[in-house]
Amino acid sequence: VAILSKTKPTDIEVGLDGDSTDHMEPQSRFIAATIEGIRICNLYHPNGNPVLDPNGVYSDKFYYRLRWTERLKKKADELLDLGVPFIMLGDFNTAPEDVDCYDPVALKNDAVTQPESREGYALDVGFSMTSCLSMNRRYRALRYKGLYDAHEALQLPKGRFTFYGYQGGAWQQG
Repeated sequence: VAILSKTKPTDIEVGLDGDSTDHMEPQSRFIAATIEGIRICNLYHPNGNPVLDPNGVYSDKFYYRLRWTERLKKKADELLDLGVPFIMLGDFNTAPEDVDCYDPVALKNDAVTQPESREGYALDVGFSMTSCLSMNRRYRALRYKGLYDAHEALQLPKGRFTFYGYQGGAWQQG
């Protein structure tokens, strides 16, 4: 991940607290910097696939995704508690609701559509979550603090997605 700016950024931060002790790191997945008084946080959320290992239990990659999500949530909470104006953006690798993906049936076993991923997404940044009551409660709690999903705020028509795969010409057809 990276941040490009026409003005010099300050207070540059690479990685999240706890990344250095996670055996799945050293992937560069988070960078933050202050630019003209606004904290810019750019991220590339772990995908987490495959969800299950050959024994049918959560894979190391999926557990890593969940751990990383908790670290991201702590960062969002820290910024909210400090009252710092910030933007958290990047590739969240999550489809918050079935309507957010081009083919929910095809992605039903993908990490990006799992309830744990969707709940983590709500915990992270308060984006649109309505599929389960506990997620919705957490989502509302963060929304009340002022966070929202920019894609949702634009009120784009159904069928507009923020992710397209590269297989089968999906990007070109999007």
